[in-house]
Formats: sequence, C-alpha cells, structure tokens
Amino acid sequence: MYGNGYYGVYGNGSYEGVYGRGIASGGHFYSDSGEGVTAFSYSPYDYDEGVYAYSREGSGVYGGSYNNTGLYGYSTNNHGVYGDAPGWGNYGGYFDGWSGVYGNGYYGVYGNGSYGLRARGYGDDGVWATSYGPSSSSDGVYAYSSNGRGVYGYSANNIGVQGRGGSGIGDYGGYFTSGGYRGLYAESASSSWYDAYFGGELGIYVRGDIDKGGTCNFVMDHPGDPSMEIVYVCLEGDEVGTYTRGSARLTNGVATVQLPDHFSLVTNSVGITVQVTPTADCNGLYVAEKSNSTIVVKELNGGTSGATFDYLVNGIRKGYEDHQPVREMKADNREPGRAPEDAKQEEQSLAPPEPPSISPEPEEEEPAPPPDPNPVPEPEDKEPAPPERSIP
Repeated sequence: MYGNGYYGVYGNGSYEGVYGRGIASGGHFYSDSGEGVTAFSYSPYDYDEGVYAYSREGSGVYGGSYNNTGLYGYSTNNHGVYGDAPGWGNYGGYFDGWSGVYGNGYYGVYGNGSYGLRARGYGDDGVWATSYGPSSSSDGVYAYSSNGRGVYGYSANNIGVQGRGGSGIGDYGGYFTSGGYRGLYAESASSSWYDAYFGGELGIYVRGDIDKGGTCNFVMDHPGDPSMEIVYVCLEGDEVGTYTRGSARLTNGVATVQLPDHFSLVTNSVGITVQVTPTADCNGLYVAEKSNSTIVVKELNGGTSGATFDYLVNGIRKGYEDHQPVREMKADNREPGRAPEDAKQEEQSLAPPEPPSISPEPEEEEPAPPPDPNPVPEPEDKEPAPPERSIP
C-alpha cells in the first residue's frame, strides 16, 4: 500500500475505511511532520474503534516517534487507547521512552488484568505519577485489589517503595491504614538487619500501646572500640510504673522533699513507695509521710543530725492503675499474616518478564482469526474479523 499527497492513504466505508493484512505488517505509515495515522470513528457503539489492529504473535499496534508521542489516542466517551493481551506475561499495553506512559484525565492511566498496571524503567522511574487535584483525596497513584496487594514494589538493588510528603502538617511520607488487620507489616529477610529503621531526629511516636516479643534496648557505639556497641535493656515489670529519684539532707533530723511537678502530674497519689539510703552517719531513717508531690523523711530514735541521704520514689501512671499482666492471648496479632508469606513464595517471579518483540521475524502466513459472532455486513472479499473484545 502506497500513497502520496495531503492524505497518503484515505479510506471511507461502512465497516472499515482502510484494511490491510501482511506477513510482517498489515500497514506501515510514516509522516515527516504530523501523525503517521489519523483515524476517526463516528459509530455510536463503544466497540467501534478509530483504529483496530490484531496480531497473532507480534504487537497489535506499534507507534514510534523521534521527537514526540509514540502513540496518542483520544475519545470523548470511551477509551483513548485500549489494549488487550489475554496470555500470561503479555501486556495489554507496553510503553517505552523517557516517560513510558503519560496519562491525563479522570484516570490518567487505567489498567485491568492479571497485572492491572505493570511498569518498568531501565534508566529512571518505572512509574511517575502526578496529581494536581484540589483536594487531599486527589491521589498521584491510586491502586486497588480485591484479593491481592493494592501496591507491590520491588527493587533488586534499591528501595522497593518510597514515599515523600510535603512540609505541611499531615503531609506524611507514608500513610498506612487497614480496615480490619494490620496497618503496617515490616520484615527483613536477613537476621543481620532491622525489620524497620527510622532515621529521623524525633524517632517514633505511637499513640497506643506497644507489644513486643523481645526486649526494648538502648544502643550506643562503644567509645573505646569501634567494632563493638553497648546494649542496655529496659526494666520491665507487672505495672505501668513511674519513678523519680534524688538526694537530700536532714535538718535537725527531718527533711521535707518536694517532688517535681511533672511527677505528680503523671503519677497517681495511691500506690506510692519510697526507698531512702543514708549516705552519712546517723541513727537510721524512715519515711514519715509520702504522696505524689511530697515525702517527709525523719531520723530514727529522735535523732537530730544533718545526715545526707538518697531517695527513690515509685508510683503508677495515671489512667493505668488497672493494668492486668495476664490477659487473653491475641494470637491473630502475632501471626505473620498472609502477605509476607505470599511475598516469599513470589521471590522467583519478582522481575517482570521480558517485553514481547516488536519486530517479529516473518513467518508463513497463518489463517485469519475466527469470524466475529455478530458480523456487520461487509464486501464479499472481506476477510473475517478478529474475535470480539471485552471492554472493561
């Protein structure tokens, strides 16, 4: 097929304006400045395309441009570009370039299939998405799955999934929530690395409780040996305890110690215990009065010395007086869950399959695809159309 002029090839018909079939390409179109192919369909039916292409082995449509968009589609009421490849590992659409896919609209890019949308970048980002929507619900990327993962990210040599928020309050780098299970699960495949690492200056804030199976440690570098570190373990007990401590001195055998205001603000006045240790010669000491704000210490046997002493005051945090150290087991909260196990089983299929060849070697001509079950009247010499497509 060859044409020259304002329209190299122009076709108009009740079924197809232009129809081509060949061993390598059904039609090859080239333009020095504009579009290689411009096609319109004015049919009222959602399955009548401006361009429809079918290939048994190669790409249904291949579009390329040296300086612009390789493939551009537009529709006022349906899909601008729609691709379907039912076989496993076949892509409904495969795009390569500085931006593999660029989309703009209610859905910039919409995918449906075994992989709704699978993207890979050889030199930069596999997926780059931007939303200029006016509301906080205008997502750059929104992913949904009825059974599997909404979003799954993998990198052989870098970060699997990275999020970055703005500088305003509530602009989270990552936000995780769950309708009935865990909001966030983290696990490292190596026992030498932390399951989760938080490198900010403020650390972690948890509004609720923290349950753990191991210890809670304070770790610092060994000042005398760079190959070692020092690990202190948090003290644990059967109550939600508070404490304050210090040193004081008797005056004529008596000392009234005012405890810090912040201690009395968080500590219940009931359940206070006090320990005192003399650090100078005296008859001994005892605690005459105690509360969450004040302790009174006196010398035994009516002594009147000015001995010094250390004190330790323990209390119970307000609002947690009824803590029960033995409770019913919440086994579901300690099970690893479904997603991590699935991830381990899929380690061999993390990297996407190689894309189909866009320039297949010529083969012997094969029979035309099976006829459409509801064909539109066409010329007698018209070859049968490919099978009808399902539109999502």
